[in-house]
Amino acid sequence: MKLSLDDLYSAPVAQKLATAEAIYQEMGQELASDREVRAQLARLSDEGDILQQSMTDLFTLCAQCGAREDGGCCSSYMAQETDGLQLLMNMLLGVKVVVQRDDHECRYLGPEGCIFPLKPFFCLNYNCQQIIKANTPAALAPYLRASGRLLQQQYRLEQLLLEILRQKGILV
Repeated sequence: MKLSLDDLYSAPVAQKLATAEAIYQEMGQELASDREVRAQLARLSDEGDILQQSMTDLFTLCAQCGAREDGGCCSSYMAQETDGLQLLMNMLLGVKVVVQRDDHECRYLGPEGCIFPLKPFFCLNYNCQQIIKANTPAALAPYLRASGRLLQQQYRLEQLLLEILRQKGILV
């Protein structure tokens, strides 16, 4: 298998998912047994748990908006915000990454919300006006801090995975 950065970042959603699945099939066990990858995944899991706790109050507001036909930031075009490595990282955390829907909502939005513990950058950095108006800066601060820490850790793991793929001659 030979991949380019375009295969991971610029391809259509279905191709990015197929690329992540191919890497996972070929190298998933090797990556999961790598000491540094395991350590970073554990840190990501911990950061994800903290983020999940800080989002609890926002979920009700997001769910109400997302239930409307015209509402929600999780629209169908948001699946394009995923990339091959973000999908792969979720797979390495044990997430069964499968398309949940093919309608006006994001393909990865399941019946109980987003299937990803490791979300795309945009999804964690976007706060709509309803969220901003319904919360004080102090109330949003824990979420913003947790989101920033999670994204920093995701970036570290992404760089490690890119390095490993280059060393293995998969990423050219």
